[in-house]
Amino acid sequence: MDRKINRHLAFFTICATLGIVFGGVSSQAQINQCVVEPTEECVTKDPLVKQLEGMSFGLIAGLTAGFGATWKMWFKED
Repeated sequence: MDRKINRHLAFFTICATLGIVFGGVSSQAQINQCVVEPTEECVTKDPLVKQLEGMSFGLIAGLTAGFGATWKMWFKED
């Protein structure tokens, strides 16, 4: 693999990883908010499931952002 492909794969991977981290952090903030103001969703839904949903959503968002940015960089460099 050449440097260009390695750089784009690294950028793509970093975006996906940051998406997972930010998704997990945001869902953890919602879980902490449930302690202050409990709602029906807080009572009925398992916190682990909420955490995994947030991380999954973050992964999808990170992959999409990484793909879009990498796609744009790929064609801009040609």
